[in-house]
Amino acid sequence: LLGTNPICVAVPAGSEPPFVADLATTTAANGKLEILQRKNQEAPEGWIQDKEGNSSTNPHELKAGGALLPLGGDREHGSHKG
Repeated sequence: LLGTNPICVAVPAGSEPPFVADLATTTAANGKLEILQRKNQEAPEGWIQDKEGNSSTNPHELKAGGALLPLGGDREHGSHKG
């Protein structure tokens, strides 16, 4: 399962280690939700929504048809930036 538009870039740097960036464009990466599911812990407000579009802190909503919210989706998570 991938979140919205993951971004990955790798650039060789000669004899130095390469530059590698792996970014999620959602408020949190899917892997963080999987960890919360295994630990049976709640997600922070603003990370996910249920299949009806309501905000939720239950990480199990993701596998039940919910979705990760986009980075900067609301004022608390940077919607005013950019």
